[in-house]
Amino acid sequence: MTRMLEPGSHNQVITVAHLIGRWGVGGLEGQLAQVVNRLPPERFRHVIVFRNGRNAVGPRVRDDVKIVCLDDPIRNRRWALRLAKLLRTLKVTVVHNRELFTVSDTVAACRLAGVSRMAFSFHGFTDSVPVPNVATRWLWRRALRRYQARWAVSEAARDAVAETLRVRPETWSVLRNGVDCERFCPLGGSGNEDTSCAGTSTQAQARGSLGGEHCGAHARRRLGLPTTRLVLLAVGNMTTVKNHRLLLESIWAANLRPDRYTLVIVGHDRLDGELQRWASAKLPEHDIRFPGPVGNMPDWYRAADVFVLPSRSEGLCNALLEAMASGLAVVATDVPGNREVVRDDETGLLAAVEHPAGFGALLRRVVADGRLRRRLGHAAREHVTTEYDINRTVEAYARAYEGLCLRR
Repeated sequence: MTRMLEPGSHNQVITVAHLIGRWGVGGLEGQLAQVVNRLPPERFRHVIVFRNGRNAVGPRVRDDVKIVCLDDPIRNRRWALRLAKLLRTLKVTVVHNRELFTVSDTVAACRLAGVSRMAFSFHGFTDSVPVPNVATRWLWRRALRRYQARWAVSEAARDAVAETLRVRPETWSVLRNGVDCERFCPLGGSGNEDTSCAGTSTQAQARGSLGGEHCGAHARRRLGLPTTRLVLLAVGNMTTVKNHRLLLESIWAANLRPDRYTLVIVGHDRLDGELQRWASAKLPEHDIRFPGPVGNMPDWYRAADVFVLPSRSEGLCNALLEAMASGLAVVATDVPGNREVVRDDETGLLAAVEHPAGFGALLRRVVADGRLRRRLGHAAREHVTTEYDINRTVEAYARAYEGLCLRR
């Protein structure tokens, strides 16, 4: 249990304003929701402020968490004025910004509102963030010097933002993402899982065999998935940075037998059907499914045998942590954010980026070898429960916010 530091007054509650670009379904929003839901309400209040998607629906948060849309265009000074008014009205103690585009306007808003404690955290680059020019980098660096704390969700994310902004990595601290290891766990684990299956004693045994009735069959039937083939699962909105095209090309290059597996790609389609068209043209006999965004993610992980992550870059992928906590064998690209979590041939398998033949060879290997899947899945679960449990993340944020309030 974390000992809470006093922010200057024994009875003062810290009100944190979380600034993000949009409110919807995504790793950043999910991570934010986990933290605000778990920070003790007697010590912290929260308001989530976003700019895009007025009618968007994001993760579930506590009833006492305010969600506000200030949907003005980027670099609109009226947005800074509106934000300042909101900060004053809600008596915000700490502003935690997660969006590089608004670092300067947030400084202006905090100055107007009299908020002296600001933190910025970096979660990774997305397709929508262009490479900044020299003038933009200078503006961002100048604004970020006004923030009392600069955080990144992983060492890889810290190094990426430092390289982009041309600053020293040591000027940033790492506050890792975390995963709920009780909610995301293997069947027979420590969560509220379905343990009504018969015929095998552990999920690891079930995932070692191909076909037949196994513990994941109940989840598969609920989700309309086959029970006689391996299920490969990818989770993440379909964008160029998530690079699901590499996954399809790898299956084609490896010549995987269609009767051995089903591939499921979960997430919003932001590529206008490009992946579906490619799969129909190149892999017409293969069972490749695109269910879109879904609920009850633990069921999808429990229904799967292998998690695949073909990203071009990652800060720290929440879906990767969830899959590993669920005891899945992982095949991922060897990019810094993945490499920081996945130890090659120990807690997962890593393939070179943009190399369909190499990624495909690993898929063939993990599909063919049940013992390998069991070994990788068990080690993955052990690793994330030790290093990435969400309770450690929440404690780190509690200390960080209270530490900001102790500063003069």
